Amino acid sequence: MKKKIQILMLMLVSIFAFAGCGKEPDHISAADMETIIQYDVQRTQGTFADPASIYQIIQLFSAQIESGVIDDGYLNVMEHNIKKSGESRKEDAVILKGIRSYMDNLEDIGNPRLADEMTPYYYIVKEDSYTAVMDLKGDKHDATIEYVYNEFNELENINVSVQLLLNESMKKAGVNTLIGMGTVFCMLILIMFIIMALGLVPKVVDSFKSNETEKEASIDNTIAGIIEREEAADTDDNELIAVIAAAIAAASEASSVSTDNFVVRSIKRIR
Repeated sequence: MKKKIQILMLMLVSIFAFAGCGKEPDHISAADMETIIQYDVQRTQGTFADPASIYQIIQLFSAQIESGVIDDGYLNVMEHNIKKSGESRKEDAVILKGIRSYMDNLEDIGNPRLADEMTPYYYIVKEDSYTAVMDLKGDKHDATIEYVYNEFNELENINVSVQLLLNESMKKAGVNTLIGMGTVFCMLILIMFIIMALGLVPKVVDSFKSNETEKEASIDNTIAGIIEREEAADTDDNELIAVIAAAIAAASEASSVSTDNFVVRSIKRIR
């Protein structure tokens, strides 16, 4: 038994060890990568916006916004004009998105500055794109700016992400877990109530059917009662007619008046 426990523990340690052995993407220095990029740009007669220049634009706009020289309305007007121009200013739209992302995270970073002035960024190459990664240091949190380029050296996206501390990451993960589990339980409870409601549907339908049957029986009973009363009334009238006819016949015999053609056709009650 002890040996089995040791084997199990060894397997668990191996699983966790291999899980942490993910391959780190290859980092390529800015100088080496941009040599390749410049050659490709010259060959295709394209353009290339380097991350250092874009970062200067982002810093300039953020400083002007903080000092009140421009406001968010100015950025909205820029965004509107860029959208009207279409594909011709696609790069400007991406830079504007980067400015907004930078401004949204500026308070969490706190006085951002380059982590390495000499080599401010490096590249990570993927199959059909490459990304320039710029590390920032802040008074509150460190951050990373990622400049994503496609295979044609066109700027596709700029994303600023704040690197949270371990306790902050665990707290955020816990909150996300609670939200996710809470949502699942709420949906399960809702499904349970729906199933219970579906179980009540046949009973409701049967109750409607029984009510309709009772109404039909009530109507039938009412009609039968009316018919019985009419028949009883007819019987009473016939008896009354017979009595009246007999009385008239007796009176006629006493007065020697013939009643051969005498017929009682109707009776009117005096109220």
